[in-house]
Amino acid sequence: MAMRKAGKKTSARKTAGKTAKKATKKAAAKSAAKKAGARKAAKKAVRRTAAKKTVAKKTAVKKTAAKKAAVKKAAAKKTTARKAASRKTAAKKAAAKKTARKTTTRVASGKTATKKVAAKKVAAKKTAARKATAKQAASARKASARTTPRSAARKAATPAAKAPSRKTPRRRTAEAKAHITPEQALANTRELLAAKQERDHQPAPWQQFEANHGHAGHPGAMSDSAAEKAKELHNAEIRLEGNQGHISSQDRRNQGKRDAR
Repeated sequence: MAMRKAGKKTSARKTAGKTAKKATKKAAAKSAAKKAGARKAAKKAVRRTAAKKTVAKKTAVKKTAAKKAAVKKAAAKKTTARKAASRKTAAKKAAAKKTARKTTTRVASGKTATKKVAAKKVAAKKTAARKATAKQAASARKASARTTPRSAARKAATPAAKAPSRKTPRRRTAEAKAHITPEQALANTRELLAAKQERDHQPAPWQQFEANHGHAGHPGAMSDSAAEKAKELHNAEIRLEGNQGHISSQDRRNQGKRDAR
């Protein structure tokens, strides 16, 4: 009886230990499952926060990009408005210049027209004066040819030719030049040539201020004073005053000095 009671106690202890081990294992498993669930929840929360941050960043980037695009659009609009205004001002300036040119051309055309009319009037007056003078000269020549010889006819015609109106002074000078005969022109040229030769034979002004030579030098490429200066320079170059023998001996002496250097 005692042995049976002892066996029952050991079996009860074994079953109690087994149940206790099972309970501990179950508790450990539950705690591990709880820890794993907590870790998963933490990871999910971290992922959610990261996703929220990325979304916030993306939205911020989109907003900044939208702001930049709006600023660029506003700047483009301003630049287009400025260009349009500048084009309008340039067009207005060009139109004003065109109008000014048109007015200037009109004024110039009016001036040219008035000048042409005045020139035509002056030409008509000149032609009328020429015809009148020609008629007077012809009538005077005819009258003088009938009454007097040729010399008297010329004398009578010259005052009539010189007496035309005051409006044609150039005509008178041209006629006076045209009346010069070839003999008179030859005499004038001879007089001018004689005056030139006399001027060439006279001494130069700079020769009058020399102290050593009061007389005038002969005409030519070189004066007397210049010739004497050239001779002095030549004598100094050949050392004429210091030569006491033949020129070759002096040259040998100078050559020896040069070689000794």
